[in-house]
Amino acid sequence: MVRKFEMFWPDFNVVVEAILLDEVNPVHCEEFWNALPFKSLFIHSMSAGQMFKVRTPFIASAGGKPVLLPKEPPGTIVTQPLSNQLLITYGNIAEPFRWPIIGRLTSDGLQKLKSIAIELRDAYFFTKEIFITTFRKKEG
Repeated sequence: MVRKFEMFWPDFNVVVEAILLDEVNPVHCEEFWNALPFKSLFIHSMSAGQMFKVRTPFIASAGGKPVLLPKEPPGTIVTQPLSNQLLITYGNIAEPFRWPIIGRLTSDGLQKLKSIAIELRDAYFFTKEIFITTFRKKEG
């Protein structure tokens, strides 16, 4: 059974759907799943490209099968071992990262994230508006 989760921004009334890649990194996926639901902010990368850093309420365990960003497609979600951070890509990545993959945005989810990415980026760097995101298990 494929597990799905959502990211919800009430300020934009946008729900972004993603799937967990349990078959690739089951331990990291289980850690993430067990932490749901939680709220966080999307912090835009300053120089690495079109991606967000997200703080999580759990510390990811060591190990796991890493993927190489920027070779992975937009919509890739990775976790940093021994950290409480995810990276969620939505476009081109300029700097390399090699972290375990835990999920991918659906194609519709990627388009929805792209539709609010500029506002999220500008909020972080310029306007200092706070847009809280709720990560939650997808029902059904």
